[in-house]
Amino acid sequence: MMIGGEGGATGEAVEACPELSEVYNFKCVRDTLRIRAPDRTTVSVSSDCDRALTALSVFAPSGLATVDRHSNLSLVDTATGRAVEFPARHVKDIASLISAFAVIREAKTEELMGSKPLSLPDAVFDPPSRDLSLVPDWIASNSDFKPTLVEDDGRIVLSFTALRMNQKSKYLVEGRCEGGIPDQWGYEVTADRQPFGWVVLMEPGVVLVTGAGNNKYSKHRTVTSAMFRLSSHLRGMERSE
Repeated sequence: MMIGGEGGATGEAVEACPELSEVYNFKCVRDTLRIRAPDRTTVSVSSDCDRALTALSVFAPSGLATVDRHSNLSLVDTATGRAVEFPARHVKDIASLISAFAVIREAKTEELMGSKPLSLPDAVFDPPSRDLSLVPDWIASNSDFKPTLVEDDGRIVLSFTALRMNQKSKYLVEGRCEGGIPDQWGYEVTADRQPFGWVVLMEPGVVLVTGAGNNKYSKHRTVTSAMFRLSSHLRGMERSE
């Protein structure tokens, strides 16, 4: 079975379970595969993650949940035999932690093997080629402002960076600040790996969401509420398609 997408992009589903296409809606956009269940729950995965569809065909082939939230699941490293069991209700948290902290990224291999550990605040913020002494203490000392934040099962990703603001409007972002003293610090936002606006850390208790489609900018007290707003913008844009 072939899964069609925008721009002619295609991905191959699990041959052993072609009935998935009769239950779920698949949309492949570049290197992202968006899967929508009959109840309209939507999840995006990498289009090369064929095991995601295998898991779907095993645990929810009919579009209905089959795993009790209290059931034990296991994660096994088949190369070493290392394994851990956990309740099904924690699968998202376990997956996020393992992906962020346990999986070696190819680009980071040399750094992990040969570099000395980073010191704070470098360990908190690691934007390349930036003078981290410029990061205000109220940002560097706040554990909520992590180098990367995710929302909607990874569909929305926030990457910490220095920002250059529009000179005519303090609520518009021109882009990343690649050199010199930044106007603000905040996050570049992507949704399904496409640009989706900015989150600006303007001052303690003031977090700005701006540039998300045609939506008006909004102010929030926390980065968490700003992420909720980004999520609602994304859902609103999908409903209007």
